[in-house]
Amino acid sequence: MTSIARLYILIFILTFFLSNFTSAQGFDDQEGNRSTNKIEISFKPQFTAIMVPFEDYPSNRNADYEIGSNSRIYGLEISATLNYKSFIGIGAGIGSENLLLENENIDYLPVFLEVTPFPAANPKKGFASFSGRIGTHLGDLDKKGVYLRADLGYYIPLIDHITLYFKVLFTHQTLYKSFPDVERLTNKYSFNGIGFGFGLEFYL
Repeated sequence: MTSIARLYILIFILTFFLSNFTSAQGFDDQEGNRSTNKIEISFKPQFTAIMVPFEDYPSNRNADYEIGSNSRIYGLEISATLNYKSFIGIGAGIGSENLLLENENIDYLPVFLEVTPFPAANPKKGFASFSGRIGTHLGDLDKKGVYLRADLGYYIPLIDHITLYFKVLFTHQTLYKSFPDVERLTNKYSFNGIGFGFGLEFYL
């Protein structure tokens, strides 16, 4: 993905988040989503699916172990967040993801810290929210790599203390994985991806 495309994605995320924040979640909305006098805790199980852009590789290498046009990431995760006075949410989580190469795969466990500006606690109406993550990968890998992710989600209250959400997300990751008897010049898989996620958020 080019730097221009990444810039457009970032601009879209910031514009959408700010427009929603200033209109649907105005500071003067006393009956809306915001709670300003306490700390809230939330838990989020989530499913994700991510498209990984095609990466060129030499034709004399075994394509089974390369990132190609069929590459995808599928994952499940759970995170917990501490929301402070609807000003900022700080959380942590762990997941299980699978990077599908052309005909092989890499399994790993992402662990991450997550920051959410202006979270809504136990919302009464739908709202958009932006969050960012930083972390690494655990599992049967050669060493730990970089895990960076940003997402924009829309949350829909179902019943009191439970919301359904959908997200679009951007990920940048670096995985280190060696396969036996493979003619790869490096064990490093560094890639960007765009995908979606959905799940439930439970507010305590």
